Amino acid sequence: MTLSFFFYKSSTFNRAIYLLIFLKFCLFSNLLAAQENKVHFSSWNNININLELEKNLSLKNEIKFRRTNFIETWQQFLIRPAILYSIKPDIQLGLGVTYSKNYQSFELDVPIDNSEKNIWQQILFKQGFENFRIFHRFRLEERFKENIIEDGGSYLVKGYNYKNRLRYQFTIKIPVGNEKIFEYIALRFKEEILMKTNKSFIPKTIDENRLFLGYDIQISEKLTFSSGYLYSYSFDSLKDSQTSNNILETTLKYTL
Repeated sequence: MTLSFFFYKSSTFNRAIYLLIFLKFCLFSNLLAAQENKVHFSSWNNININLELEKNLSLKNEIKFRRTNFIETWQQFLIRPAILYSIKPDIQLGLGVTYSKNYQSFELDVPIDNSEKNIWQQILFKQGFENFRIFHRFRLEERFKENIIEDGGSYLVKGYNYKNRLRYQFTIKIPVGNEKIFEYIALRFKEEILMKTNKSFIPKTIDENRLFLGYDIQISEKLTFSSGYLYSYSFDSLKDSQTSNNILETTLKYTL
């Protein structure tokens, strides 16, 4: 299933934005009502490798190393290969898979190591202005998560649960000038809303919200370094708790 037909027309696109705003308002209402607030500090490090096959076609692979208690313990390892195709200069389609390994962390409510495999489709809209650029990314995930059960006071993994998730990411990049050492420097603000959906892919609750503020430095034509502060928060209605994660995120992008 692709999202391109759903979001291509502007009227439908605007309705999707209004829906996202409404769901975010619902999340804030839940956060205010939460009885428990869990705060964490983490370090997320990413390596992105791009391979341009043709003018409009490319391969991409993301490798993510996520640690919590800043860098003390593992939180997650993730790998995400994809194929990307630009149907227009400002519209790009994507198809990929993800494998993630989640490590045991009672602080993060992960009682035992487990994994997730998912298939995803996305559409990316780009908007260029005189002094900045805006990116809208819609991604639909079909997720197969290992099922964790409790047996006699201990935990074990048995089978998979199937769930869907819709993600909307808004990014704005503002160039701050070129330097002699670097080819390009920009400030970047990013917000991503991750929403659980029903079997018909209709959003029902917000799973997580992520806010990022940082910078991009293009070291060379093929190499870009990014770093900044990422704040992630979510609400668990079953446990009536809020989880906040303060993250130092760094990314190294290389184009072959």
